[in-house]
Amino acid sequence: MDEAPIGSGVLFGIGLWLAADEFVLPYLGLSQPPQQRDLKEHAYEASMHAVYGLCLDAVNLIRRQVA
Repeated sequence: MDEAPIGSGVLFGIGLWLAADEFVLPYLGLSQPPQQRDLKEHAYEASMHAVYGLCLDAVNLIRRQVA
């Protein structure tokens, strides 16, 4: 099985934010449209998804060392 490169979790987190928070959730009516939220809110959400991706990278790194 091919291993995901280090840092790909952060890209995954940002991609998840972009797809879910900016497109899918507003389309389903579960959040406000992106145009109605201020820049600080977008930045906060994106950074939290990047932290999520960083955690994925950390878990993946530990898994590689244990295996």
